[in-house]
Amino acid sequence: MARVNNVTNTHHTTTAPVLDALVVVYGNRKVAIRRVANYQATVTSIKRSVRALAQVATPSIIIKCNTLPEQDGEYIEISEDAWPDLIFRSYLKKVEVEVDTSSLAHAVPGDTLDRSRQPGTSTQKAMNISVVSITGMPLLKCKVNPTTRAGGILSAIASKLDGGLCVSDIALVYGNINAREEDTMAVLGVKDGDSVAYRLRMLGGKPVIYLQPPSAGSAVDATVRLSLSESWSLSALYPIRPGSTYVDSSYGQETSWAVRADSNGMLYDKATESEVSYLYWEARTNLPPPLTPPTSPSLTPSAVAFDPSRAEVSASDSVLLPVDKIPGYLDRVLAALSLHTEARTSFITYWLPSMLKHAHVALRFVPQSDYEHAARLTVTPAPDIVTRVFMLFRGVEEGEMANWTAAVDRADEDVEFWKGVVGVDVALAQDASLFRVLEWGGMEVLTR
Repeated sequence: MARVNNVTNTHHTTTAPVLDALVVVYGNRKVAIRRVANYQATVTSIKRSVRALAQVATPSIIIKCNTLPEQDGEYIEISEDAWPDLIFRSYLKKVEVEVDTSSLAHAVPGDTLDRSRQPGTSTQKAMNISVVSITGMPLLKCKVNPTTRAGGILSAIASKLDGGLCVSDIALVYGNINAREEDTMAVLGVKDGDSVAYRLRMLGGKPVIYLQPPSAGSAVDATVRLSLSESWSLSALYPIRPGSTYVDSSYGQETSWAVRADSNGMLYDKATESEVSYLYWEARTNLPPPLTPPTSPSLTPSAVAFDPSRAEVSASDSVLLPVDKIPGYLDRVLAALSLHTEARTSFITYWLPSMLKHAHVALRFVPQSDYEHAARLTVTPAPDIVTRVFMLFRGVEEGEMANWTAAVDRADEDVEFWKGVVGVDVALAQDASLFRVLEWGGMEVLTR
């Protein structure tokens, strides 16, 4: 009998290699997204993932890479036609995104605006405008049309400044008008050849309010009201009172809380039925109003109203330290100003990441009487003592150091001098038999 060989045929299936997610780089931002062959879907994913690009029209977004074969590391723009052929190549691991400022004339029209002030589409013409800093330093030139939104220009500014900024960090100014993101060039009245200015919006970061009833007493039912000057607007609150309205990235300039404060410092917020350690708010600066001279000279001294939109730190009113010396210095100052351990720790850890961006930091504390003009705090029933500590700081470049010798010398003085600057009554602030209120906060003064 013939021998039969049983041969099993095995079908080998070749599996395509699984590629990692695509890394998208925009300024200081890096984000991983899915690889999709559809170019428009990819751009949509990028805009959704990078907030600074959300208002940029798709035609203004350029995708580049420097890993194409035989291109010697040169950045090459990837066209929509070539995208499906390149997206699944193993050498395409990372792409960089730029905004084409010359094409802002194609930005998304402001369809939600009243278009009665805008020309008809037949009369729309491209305009060349310049973008400058609030001090007049040129930043970029771009082409727009009457329906270009301010948000598109803000995105281009954020890209150009390349500091991880979002649109909400920047204000666009035309004349004395602080533009909203949805405002069009027609609504603002921008004409061919005009200049628009930008300014960075500073953040009053994490002011928090502690209520401390007498340690041996009962709980205190209190109302806390906060009223800001026109120089800034509330950008975040916690707890958030039901019914609070958030419009144009702002809760307005007034808020209040109704709380029950226990003798251990814990607060029960009645509106939200939540228990918290403190009340939290933050605010972003608005376009400062024009400076107007007094109608007549004054011979009597008055408190200098603190204006957050024009906040400054100078060699004459600050201390300057290498950034590695800042934590220890702050801990000593805050202790001298009567902040307890948790408040000092929270203060330093909140601001330290912002300070670490600089090699040298200049800082000062605002007198309470000046600060009250910008953020009026009313607590009912009235506490026995209110202590409000608000710090301003800025980075100082190596080339500027020669102008800051007074601040360097002041850093060697005993930190106790800050008690007189701020106006703190330490004996009352540390008296546990009293009803005490403590607030701390700060702001980085941006100089770009």
